[in-house]
Amino acid sequence: MQKLIFRNANGIELDLTSGNFGITNWEGLSGVDLNIQTQQVPFQDGGVFLDALMEQREISVTVAIQDNNDLSARYELKRQLISALNPKFGEGVLVYTNEHLSRQIKAVPQLPIFENKNSNDAGTLKASVTFSCPSPYWEDLEETEVELTEGVYTTLQNNGDVNCNPTIDLYVNGENPFIYNNANKKKIELEGNIDETIVIKTEAGEKSIYSQYSELFVKWANYKDIISDGNLILIVTAFGVLTLNKYYEVISFYVKEGLNSSLFNNGKFFLCGAAGFVAKSTDGINWVNVTTPTNNNLNKIKYENNKYYAVGDSGTIIESSDGNTWIVKTNTLTASVKDIVYGLGIYILITDGSTYKTSDLITFTQMTPTMQGVVFAFNGFIGFYNTSRDGYIVKSTNGTNWTSNDYPLLFGNIFKAGENVIISTELGIIYYTSYSESVVKNSTVAINVKGGIYFQNKYLFIKNMNVIYSNDLNIYKIVVNTNSISGIKYLMYNSKLYCISKTSLFVQEENDWKILYTKAASMPNIIDFIITKDRVILLLEKQGFVYSDDYENFIFSQLDIDSTEYLQSINDCNGDIYILTQENFYFKSTDGVSYDKIYTPGSSSLGFIKYVNGYYFKCYFSAQNPRTMLIQDKQGQTVASVSIEGQLNDVAYGNGMYVAVSNKIYSSNNLTSWNVVSDSGGDKVCFWNFNFYIARTSLFKIDGLLSQETLINNIDEPYHSFVINSDELMIFNNDYNLNNSIAFEIIKKEKDNLIDKLTANSDMSFSLEKGMNKILLERTTGEIKAIMKYRQKYIGV
Repeated sequence: MQKLIFRNANGIELDLTSGNFGITNWEGLSGVDLNIQTQQVPFQDGGVFLDALMEQREISVTVAIQDNNDLSARYELKRQLISALNPKFGEGVLVYTNEHLSRQIKAVPQLPIFENKNSNDAGTLKASVTFSCPSPYWEDLEETEVELTEGVYTTLQNNGDVNCNPTIDLYVNGENPFIYNNANKKKIELEGNIDETIVIKTEAGEKSIYSQYSELFVKWANYKDIISDGNLILIVTAFGVLTLNKYYEVISFYVKEGLNSSLFNNGKFFLCGAAGFVAKSTDGINWVNVTTPTNNNLNKIKYENNKYYAVGDSGTIIESSDGNTWIVKTNTLTASVKDIVYGLGIYILITDGSTYKTSDLITFTQMTPTMQGVVFAFNGFIGFYNTSRDGYIVKSTNGTNWTSNDYPLLFGNIFKAGENVIISTELGIIYYTSYSESVVKNSTVAINVKGGIYFQNKYLFIKNMNVIYSNDLNIYKIVVNTNSISGIKYLMYNSKLYCISKTSLFVQEENDWKILYTKAASMPNIIDFIITKDRVILLLEKQGFVYSDDYENFIFSQLDIDSTEYLQSINDCNGDIYILTQENFYFKSTDGVSYDKIYTPGSSSLGFIKYVNGYYFKCYFSAQNPRTMLIQDKQGQTVASVSIEGQLNDVAYGNGMYVAVSNKIYSSNNLTSWNVVSDSGGDKVCFWNFNFYIARTSLFKIDGLLSQETLINNIDEPYHSFVINSDELMIFNNDYNLNNSIAFEIIKKEKDNLIDKLTANSDMSFSLEKGMNKILLERTTGEIKAIMKYRQKYIGV
């Protein structure tokens, strides 16, 4: 049976040969026009053959819309056809399949031309569809990936009809690397010392050589502080600093865990955090560490009374006149100091459970009231404290005598924003324009803001994972929206991001989250989900699953399982759906709705299954350690049985290498021999942009030369999701109880073009000849590895 599927540049697939569509006529699949190049020879009959050039391929089909005379369905199907075949999206991929082969070709669709009949007439409506293919060649569906072995010839067989041009991923830490094809004597050589990941493209129209790298950003995490110099905005998170320009665009992310506070003073930015950390910057982007005389955590950095102060755990107070050289202020405090404020000749320190005042930072007097926050403004102190039911605002013009006002609400924070003092509450804010004048502004948007600044005639506040602003403290808008949501799993399908919590299914649309489904309160919690062939399946903790084909109508389906037995995960393995349990059986389905119950050998349960690069990886739960990772081919034949430490958690493939994570990290390039890469272990692994990324208590990457680099520490959440979206890798770390949500994104970036590194012997038309090719990878010194990726080309199908 012949099938023709078009996948447009937006990732939307349209099967023209099944469902409500069918093809009644095909043209251009095999035949293509030729341009025979010849040269006339003087005084001789005829000419001399030079070359045969293939013209652009045109593929034309007649598509029948099968609507059973349902006019509403007809218009919807017409709309679906026109939308998927929109030429404004650019070049897509046309996939042809029959019983013997599968091929693809890059194609730009022309808008369908519907037959000249009244759309309300009964009968099948037909449309003519033409695809223009700039390259006339059909290609393999999957790229062939071959790892080149340094110093020896690797034999590659091109079984296509013509030569093909590969893409080469080159991992170099050495001098003068080159690749040479003995079949056509073509060579690509770089000179000099190179420590890069290099991409070499040799296809016509795409020829290039450049190095590629990635940059890490926090996508969302709870904000802790915000400062500005009037041009830039710096937002401090627990994992680093986001630097925004005046248009609220993120221009830099400085990775540093354990940050607590920030300061801008006298043209310099400062940070402080865990283990005595202090850093400074003149541009808000590049940071220099400053040596401090303490290893205690620093909670706040301030500029008070013409000096810099950082305060922290165990009564720590350090002082500096310039922000560079710091000394310890020896004192008798033992509690953790949260803030320091100076005014009227005295310092007030906020600690855990107490408030102190001092004139010399040596001798301290415990004072009442015990405040939770205080600022010096309008030539006086303004502070607050909470009881179990009420909040109190206290004020003093001498630091000794305090007045108190009772409010029937609780306060969250106090800070200065421009000339005003802001106190955040559980209902909104209270702001002071002078020592004696205050205004209550209740607003659900501004509830419990953590901090703020006055920036370009606007009040900017940080709240959880958003930045909100207001011109008048009445109407608020979001200027930095991280669209955070505390979910337990995320995935990308048809260019949309989906997420589940334990109660609901969400989709991200127009920069916001929309709820698609919420389970009944009596149903078990949602624990996992997949989307396959437009069918979404939500796995419940017990009983069964919920599924939908239209994302609107959801149906519950009971599995053959007792009420006391627990389900574990749902997995799409090469079209077969597996539901794993914590018992000695699992479920298998071909459509995601009807399942067979399959018992496992002995009393163990199938704890893991994943289909990776043509192989099934399995691991059974066992009380014994080490455990066994079982690798099987598509026919179910065992390829390898590998002993591993702990339960197998995930497997990924790339760079011609498999990486498996359990209590350790393992790698193999042949499935039978596995090596321990690291003892750190992992919960999730994925391959993206030439690197493996692994998450557990830390996020780190492993490159093509198996070098490991830690990106982020202290992300120990029980649920990790990797989501790949074109040039972006998103990493979500979430708490099942929805108490915390952290997300990072890694952006693919390109460095300078390396064309000037090529030697005169290099030929960027490097190709694989039809037939046998022998490829040599070599360098003068150092390490080198390369993956050659190519698709064989065919004249027709």
